[in-house]
Amino acid sequence: MVREAPDGRRVGTLVVVDDDDDLAASIVQFLREKGLDAISYRTGENLLAALETSRFDGFILDWMLGDGTIRELLTEVRAKAPSGPIIILTGQIEAGGAQEDDLAATISAYRAQLYEKPTRMLSLFNALELG
Repeated sequence: MVREAPDGRRVGTLVVVDDDDDLAASIVQFLREKGLDAISYRTGENLLAALETSRFDGFILDWMLGDGTIRELLTEVRAKAPSGPIIILTGQIEAGGAQEDDLAATISAYRAQLYEKPTRMLSLFNALELG
């Protein structure tokens, strides 16, 4: 169900996928305090299962989940939410776990936005532009 947030944006349900439980909970709590409906999942598999029965209007996804990236997950996300905002989070660029060329290609292919961890919650909220 899409509704209007306090700032006038039309929003539905947002999903956060991050294997850092504390970070995911913090993002969900912040979004809820801003009047948005948000839920979190720990794995891409959990999100895929939820996509079978639920509709999400925006996504905040950690680039590195488990031993890999979310590149394949993004195909399913975009198929289910062709126009919803996708924000990719990573804290692995400087550490070498995330390659900038790979991220750039993914961001372009899936019309996503990239934010490095740690990021300000207000920046994520403002990037969601849901209507």
